[in-house]
Amino acid sequence: DLTAPVADVLSPTNGKTNVDLSTNLVIRFSKEVKSVNTDNVKLYEESELGRVIKINSITQENNIYTFNIDKLSEHKTYIIKLLPDITDKSGNHLLITTSTFTTGSITA
Repeated sequence: DLTAPVADVLSPTNGKTNVDLSTNLVIRFSKEVKSVNTDNVKLYEESELGRVIKINSITQENNIYTFNIDKLSEHKTYIIKLLPDITDKSGNHLLITTSTFTTGSITA
């Protein structure tokens, strides 16, 4: 198998606006992967030089990973970055993947 895995679903989706401040990240990979952890899945506020948002826990069901993260700030842009240390069982590396979304306001 020479096919690299891809993150075929990212939630929040790329470019999404008004994302809830207490959202979780959800990533579905195209195939079984290993080495998914806080070293190779990053969430940044405003830029890759900005504040790194803490991932509190990661759960997995099949090829779907859910990342419980700290509460986000209002009206900020966030960047999800997946690094190539994520591999499939054949050793094929994920390509660097980035996605952005923007949060909304605190709802009463």
